[in-house]
Amino acid sequence: GAAMIPFQVAYFELSALSIKYGEIFALAGMSFEALFYWLSAFALFAFLTNLLREIVKDIEDFEGDSSYGCNTLPVVLGINSTKAIVSAVALATIGLLAYFFFTFLNDSLSGYYLGIFISLPLLAVSILVLFAKKVSHFNKLSWLIKIIMLFGILYAWLARYIMTYNFNL
Repeated sequence: GAAMIPFQVAYFELSALSIKYGEIFALAGMSFEALFYWLSAFALFAFLTNLLREIVKDIEDFEGDSSYGCNTLPVVLGINSTKAIVSAVALATIGLLAYFFFTFLNDSLSGYYLGIFISLPLLAVSILVLFAKKVSHFNKLSWLIKIIMLFGILYAWLARYIMTYNFNL
């Protein structure tokens, strides 16, 4: 669900964007293919962080899910294996952010933002989940992931600023 939201922009707005900004994009040596990559990156980020949060919430709800016979990851695989999956997904998200940064961005403002506000908190999630034991720990991790998601959305404003500054859009 959350990952589809960025693609709605492309589906409903791409023709209008092409009419209004097509010439500017061409003069700047850019194409709407770059916009598709941006939207894909936001969609992937939304998917992975939402997946992280849902899995953490499943661990948080383990007792109730187990007693009702729900087939969630913690019930089927066990809490420790599920915690390892959360850690792996968080680390994979950091790796994908690094790939996206070095492949498409490479500006210091984005580097600081992605490092401080997204990658470091994701690293904290990947470590803290391994030591979490109480329901309250998982609840706090869920909130931390929500904050990471918020900073992911807020990065769009920073990207807009960078593009405006670099290309006078």
